[in-house]
Amino acid sequence: MKLKQLLNIPRGYKVIQLEETPEALDIYIEPYKNKKAICSGCGEIHKEGYHGTELMKVRDLPISGRKVYLHVTKRRYRSPRDGKIHIEYIEWAKKKEDIPIDLLKRFIV
Repeated sequence: MKLKQLLNIPRGYKVIQLEETPEALDIYIEPYKNKKAICSGCGEIHKEGYHGTELMKVRDLPISGRKVYLHVTKRRYRSPRDGKIHIEYIEWAKKKEDIPIDLLKRFIV
């Protein structure tokens, strides 16, 4: 089984780096270039106005007693609506959530 399948990494993302320590696994993922980015400001898909990236750290469920952290590359865009720079909206990684919501839903009955 591939790491991407084991961790249930969403479609449209690829694992680019894996760092292991006795205490934790740090997994770095980024979106494929052709994956559409949804603006967190207006909810629309922007094809122009790319303005760099930002790394977001999300705690995942532990594996074999080790903490698991996903380091997610999020794209930034200048919105044509308000002219401000907004970060990409990623449904499964909410800002105030420690563990991705889709993982929590699998374990809460």
